[in-house]
Amino acid sequence: MRISFAPAGTTAPAGAVELGSSAAGAWVECDDDALIASRAELLWLGRAAYDRAVRRLAKRDLASVVALRRAAFSARLPGLAKAELYAARLRVLEAAAGAGAATPFVRSLTVLAALGGPARWKGVDDAGLGRRLLERERGLANELASPEGAAEAVAGEVDARRALEGGTTKLLTGLGHPELERAPLYVPLVRGYWVHHPPADLVATWKRDGVPAVPWRGGVIGPLRPDTADDLRAAHEVKLMFPDGHQAAGLRLSMTSAQLEVELEDREHDLRMAAHVAGLRVELATFRRNARALAKDPSVAAALAQQIAIETPLLQSALAARPAWLAGATPASVNDEAAAFAAAAELLAKLVAKAGLEWQTLALELAALAKGG
Repeated sequence: MRISFAPAGTTAPAGAVELGSSAAGAWVECDDDALIASRAELLWLGRAAYDRAVRRLAKRDLASVVALRRAAFSARLPGLAKAELYAARLRVLEAAAGAGAATPFVRSLTVLAALGGPARWKGVDDAGLGRRLLERERGLANELASPEGAAEAVAGEVDARRALEGGTTKLLTGLGHPELERAPLYVPLVRGYWVHHPPADLVATWKRDGVPAVPWRGGVIGPLRPDTADDLRAAHEVKLMFPDGHQAAGLRLSMTSAQLEVELEDREHDLRMAAHVAGLRVELATFRRNARALAKDPSVAAALAQQIAIETPLLQSALAARPAWLAGATPASVNDEAAAFAAAAELLAKLVAKAGLEWQTLALELAALAKGG
């Protein structure tokens, strides 16, 4: 069942169950066929996502949440359809990892790589692809070496990823970057910290650099390196809130003030490293696949293929050991999650097609994903 919005003056989808209403219209729970046949707008792909979005909120705050969701998601559905499917496919990937199902696991990585936008990297030469790959490898290595991220590493992962990083460095030296062997690429670790009554020079620096710090409880949440945060603790109350330094600012743009307050209260007690590290692992694995497909030099493509063969079972073991996206006491089956993904892809393809001829290419692409599972 989907959560959709029926604007005032329109008929709600057939058989819909109303969850709330405002002067602008009503938000309802309905099935796919009813949604397609109506003038309603898709808001959330499932009830669980809606329930999480409005958790612990007073009824008076619900209309604002729905209004923001319409503006941030419903009105931009064609552009965000792939992002929704990416999140849905992560569940298939994790279910396959937990079940030890290698074929659907690899298939899911292929789908995620396609959804991740390989077109963004067309025209980038092999050295450019290799450097971007090395940046991602260094970023993940920093996470797994940190006090917060170390618990997420599975047996042998740190050494295996160090070897992969060494292989990418060697690849880049052969492509004209010998300096990387002498001075490894530096990728700083930046997290989101709450600083109570932050020093004026820090606030001025953030403002100068266009960093959107988030005010909260007499302080601000903004990006800092851990060593900088440690220095501030001598004179300020400092608390680690987000594994990624810019996540708080992103949430501020996608949530109402009431939602953000609930989210920050939860974050105060739960750092959620598992999803963060798992996301970095998947992003690295899918980029490596796209880089292999785009590499012009056959030897570079072959080297990346060898890395993929090493990385894939490592990623599968990590996701099986530290689940990040599947909720509930009973593990979801691969078939159920794959079916849910296919249904979502089919629905989004139909909704995108309804948006007009300019979205036909995207609609066909989504339909192909639905058919491929």
